[in-house]
Amino acid sequence: METEGSINLNQPESLAGNISGSIDSGGVDLSHVGERFEVAEMTGNVRLAASINLDLQKLASVTGHAGEVVVHASGVTAHGVTMDDAEFRLAVADGTLAVHTSDVIVRDQPGRPLIHALASATVPLAPDAKIESRSTVLVTPSDSVFTLLGMPATKLDGHLFTEIDASCRVQDAAQPAAWSVIGNVRGRDMIVAGESIDDVDIHPTVRDGQISLPQFAIRWRDNVCELSANGSVGESISLSGEIQSNTVRVDDLAEIVSQFSGSRLRASGDSSIRGHFDFSSSPLQFVAGGDATLQNARYAGKWLGAANVQWNADPSSIVLTSASNDLLGGQYQLTATARDLDWTKTIVEGHFQNIKASRLVACSGLSLPASGTLQGGLRVTSIANLESLSGHAWLQSKNLSLNRLPLDIRQAEIKVDAGAVSVHSDGVLAAGRYGADGNAELAQLVRFFESETPRAIEQIPVTFEAKLSELAVHRVIAALDMPRETRRLRATISGDCVRTPAMFDGSRFCSLNGSLENVRWDRSLVSDRVAVNMAVHPSRVELESLRGHFADGRLSGKANIDFSGTPVGRFDFSANRINLRRATAPFVSADMSGTANVQVSGRIGPVISGRADVSVDHAVMSGLVVREARFPVDWSYSQASQIARWQCRAGVVGVGGGRVHIASEGNFDRSLSMATSMRIEHVDTSKLLQGSSAGAGVIDGKVTLGAKRARDAKNFVGHFDLEMSNINAMELPVMDELSSLVRLAPSRPGNGQDGGYVYGRIAGGLVQVEELAISQSTVQVLMSGTATLDGRLDFDVTASTESDGPADQLLEMADSPIMMATAAPIAMVAKANELLKDRVVHVHVGGTSARPTLRLQPGKQLSQDAVRFFLSSSLGSNVAQAVGPQNRPSRR
Repeated sequence: METEGSINLNQPESLAGNISGSIDSGGVDLSHVGERFEVAEMTGNVRLAASINLDLQKLASVTGHAGEVVVHASGVTAHGVTMDDAEFRLAVADGTLAVHTSDVIVRDQPGRPLIHALASATVPLAPDAKIESRSTVLVTPSDSVFTLLGMPATKLDGHLFTEIDASCRVQDAAQPAAWSVIGNVRGRDMIVAGESIDDVDIHPTVRDGQISLPQFAIRWRDNVCELSANGSVGESISLSGEIQSNTVRVDDLAEIVSQFSGSRLRASGDSSIRGHFDFSSSPLQFVAGGDATLQNARYAGKWLGAANVQWNADPSSIVLTSASNDLLGGQYQLTATARDLDWTKTIVEGHFQNIKASRLVACSGLSLPASGTLQGGLRVTSIANLESLSGHAWLQSKNLSLNRLPLDIRQAEIKVDAGAVSVHSDGVLAAGRYGADGNAELAQLVRFFESETPRAIEQIPVTFEAKLSELAVHRVIAALDMPRETRRLRATISGDCVRTPAMFDGSRFCSLNGSLENVRWDRSLVSDRVAVNMAVHPSRVELESLRGHFADGRLSGKANIDFSGTPVGRFDFSANRINLRRATAPFVSADMSGTANVQVSGRIGPVISGRADVSVDHAVMSGLVVREARFPVDWSYSQASQIARWQCRAGVVGVGGGRVHIASEGNFDRSLSMATSMRIEHVDTSKLLQGSSAGAGVIDGKVTLGAKRARDAKNFVGHFDLEMSNINAMELPVMDELSSLVRLAPSRPGNGQDGGYVYGRIAGGLVQVEELAISQSTVQVLMSGTATLDGRLDFDVTASTESDGPADQLLEMADSPIMMATAAPIAMVAKANELLKDRVVHVHVGGTSARPTLRLQPGKQLSQDAVRFFLSSSLGSNVAQAVGPQNRPSRR
């Protein structure tokens, strides 16, 4: 330092001269500074050189001083970046402080320039003067920026130009709010995370302590994001801004996020985003938040639909939240939290409650009555890969019913941990208990579904076991509002469905075993147990066995049905030695005994067809004794036309010491068409009923019955033609009432013509008896008329009362050659009526079959056929033929 000058001590103002000097620090080693302040890998040298010149005559004036400070930086490195040698110069002259820098270039580790900066400022050393400064910065970002920030590297490139002009009065320089700043930021050829960003221009300003950042847009691909902000400068800098994007594709966002985690985020859809952000310099803080609307959202190809999501972000995490107070009548909240920009470590948590089952079922498109509510929750972490995936989900129900069937889900949960998934559920179904467990290895499942060669679903590596016990059938019937008569049924259902590792070879999908126990109808035990064993395949069900008891008989069967296309298959069921008394007791009040066997076999296809063999042995039905009955029936049912057909060609019933041969065929499709014939051979009515007989005799004949599109009994038509021999007429129904009304001739051995016949037809709901004629010794009966199907009677009966009387005149007329040569002379018929009027009685039968009413009809004339019948019975066929030929048509 050098000094020269003079001063008059009596005149201080006479001070004159100069003071000048220089300083050179020799340099500071930055490695020691780095150690002191724990800055990693900091090296370099900073040297300070300064010079000063003071004019002592202008010591009180700022214009009398001059000086310069120069800072040289060389070889500076820190945190893996280096700075080219640079110079920072500060000079004072003529009352003005000038500051400027040489080019400051910061390079990354490979030597590429990251920052190129240049700054200058002028500061007049007068209080009211104005500071003017300008700085320009060119940022050329690279992947090393993310390395410096401790983030995964991703492609970053382009040019970011920044120009800042700042000014302030010198005396207010220490007050941040007093500065005025005009900025210009231009982004060119920018690439962020491998994505090209359109050119962007930003024009921030600061005035009167207020920061203004006018709206600008960032565009990439087809996505546009608009930002704007306002803030203030004081003791700290604060900034608040708005974010808005009407069109952002989730697919594009997923690709960017995937770069930070190394795992593909398989999300897609469309979104719109609105939000805000806040920044504060003291304390240093940045937060952002808003809402987003998702449309057509999918994850891993699975449809998710639409959602409204609230989002929040800070430097350490991003949180997405979706919530509603009216989701299917209930509430839900779902939160996803991703930390350190690594979506693979996202934690997903959620819960829902009071979800109405009726609305949930309606959303599924099912027409199923439902009531009650559901509640549950979930927590899932590390969702990127199966090895680290961990989670838990649970579900419960409250007052739940499906199709009016009560279902109490006490616990249903899924757990995922260490690459394994387990499922458990238990509860109550219609007073029956159920439980289910399942297990699988996620890696095995992935290999199964991603196999290049498609594998059968029977080989899926999943095990499970489901059990159902003591499900009350009557509770199910009542809940499903089934027909009232079915509510007499009582039984319990139990079963289990199992899949084990031994089934992974594809032999079957699972085994299903079940039983129906304690089966009762109107409290009468029908079966103690019926059990089934089934093998279930994806497109086929095999009933391996059906075993059980029914009314002391044994049930067995098997079936196989393929559902890969139109269901096809075969079945074979049988019931042997069924006790008819026990089988029918719950259903009919009439007494019945005997044994029965049923064998049903057939094929399943578009037309289900088969054969049923029904046999009954030693049966008594309401007193009717049936020695045996055999019905081989071929049948079919068309699912397309819904027409059922049957054919029985050789049915036979052994009854009354004889046989009834039955042949029948027809079809039913909401109406009945059929043709049935019965041939009766030597059926002895005295042996029909157990312990009694009615109208004892032997019957032979034929009965036919037919219908065409019949919907009730009135549409049936038929004929009957029966011969009777060895008849005891007075034991026939209705005939047994005649003896209480008139005196009939006592029975005695006749003329060998004991017997009779009856023929007629069925139509319009009526049984038309054209003629019933019986001759037995001294008793002759002739009857005709109708009976309705509900038992109402309308018959006319003519019966003989005496066998003796004067008949000589009629015999003389019959022997006359003239009379024998004429056809049914009127005089002969009239004479016969006169001679027979005291020997026959006319009775009308009405009422019902349960309570018939009889009324005498005196004076009624006999028809020609009636005259012939009674003359034939009393006087022989020669006299009867004299009256005239038979007018009744042939019955055969």
